[in-house]
Amino acid sequence: VVAFDMKKTLDSFMDSVSQKQLTEAQSKALSDRFNDALEKSLAEYQQQHHVVILVSPAVVQGAPDVTRNIQHDIARRMKGEQ
Repeated sequence: VVAFDMKKTLDSFMDSVSQKQLTEAQSKALSDRFNDALEKSLAEYQQQHHVVILVSPAVVQGAPDVTRNIQHDIARRMKGEQ
């Protein structure tokens, strides 16, 4: 079992998007790409490491936090699609 901070990840993405001057269509496209990258990153991490990923608030203690690893993978996927 590992922990992932979904809120922190989404907040970071939203902060990044809000600093850009994008049209509604561009914002939607970027959000769709982010959601796709997030889902794929989580699924791949879970499969490769044979773990169950829980959101951080659901974990009291003892589970390693893999948030940074997942965020880096999401960023890699987003850059690869540009």
